[in-house]
Amino acid sequence: MKKLFLLFLSVFIISCSSSKLPFGIRKTIYQLDNELNDTTKYDFKIAPEQVATFKYDWSFGLHTPNGHNIKGQKRLLKLYFKLNGVSSPYHMSEIIRTTYHRHLNNQPLKFREQTKYFKKYEKLLKKNMDTAFAWDERNKPIEKYREEEKKYFKLYANGRLVIGTTSAWKRYSKSSSASTDVEYIGRVINLKERSLYVEIIQVEKPKDGFKLNQKVGDTIQESPYSVVLIPSERK
Repeated sequence: MKKLFLLFLSVFIISCSSSKLPFGIRKTIYQLDNELNDTTKYDFKIAPEQVATFKYDWSFGLHTPNGHNIKGQKRLLKLYFKLNGVSSPYHMSEIIRTTYHRHLNNQPLKFREQTKYFKKYEKLLKKNMDTAFAWDERNKPIEKYREEEKKYFKLYANGRLVIGTTSAWKRYSKSSSASTDVEYIGRVINLKERSLYVEIIQVEKPKDGFKLNQKVGDTIQESPYSVVLIPSERK
């Protein structure tokens, strides 16, 4: 049984080395393509790479609270990453998000380079966290991120439509109540620094007994990171 496993493992490693992407990554990208709605994919695609992967950090279902699952690829995909020196589920998820973003934009995936980067980063983290953080900052300077962020924020021009969530609540007693998220469509009124002001033009009907905290016509303060841009042709 052990020999059979080692043989299978060898074939798996060779197949990953000889192709652009390991099967688990290709399958994950296929799943994301089929599961994400067009608006989310549009927003993720048009955002600059670092901004997109940060904004959608936890939104693609690539994590679980204990970090044991990578989009259903619990064994082989995690095994592939670990064999290539990447053991952190967070780093695995970032590689997947980056790869998917490049896939959507028809850019070189550079999957090998990504795994090598995080392999080195994790080695540095084990030795000295400050040294590792400094190395990562040199390679991914915050100034470059802010430049990309500014480009993305400019897309939130007055009149652009966005999808966001507001809340609704229901009181059961004087000491007991519940709340739930409700989706809305809004129109951008103004973007001031990092604050986005949005007029609600359509809001989802809440569950029976729940009352909306905001209604159509209200202005809500958001962040470009908390709403999703709707393609301009849908305005």
